[in-house]
Amino acid sequence: TSGFFQTGLTATNTAIISANSGHTGVRFTYTDMRNKDIVPQSNMSRDIFNLRTNTSLGKVDVDFSANYTRPTCAAISRRSQISSTVTASTAATPLTWPTPI
Repeated sequence: TSGFFQTGLTATNTAIISANSGHTGVRFTYTDMRNKDIVPQSNMSRDIFNLRTNTSLGKVDVDFSANYTRPTCAAISRRSQISSTVTASTAATPLTWPTPI
């Protein structure tokens, strides 16, 4: 029936805090995503937290990032968590200098 569906809406808001000092940087990001589906009582929201740091240690660049995602879905139950995801990664890249011609 045509009265069953509603207009869907997705809203995303992001806040970023970052700081740099010399060869070191830190960045924290929070994202709030809310989705109102076309089917009544099937809303979803997601909170995403991200932390990233990087620095240069002599000839090596070090980069670290960590992410945490917390989704919730009203279709399953009003305040139930579907799952939470945590990821972290690090990388070290040696600096290379161009060879003289």
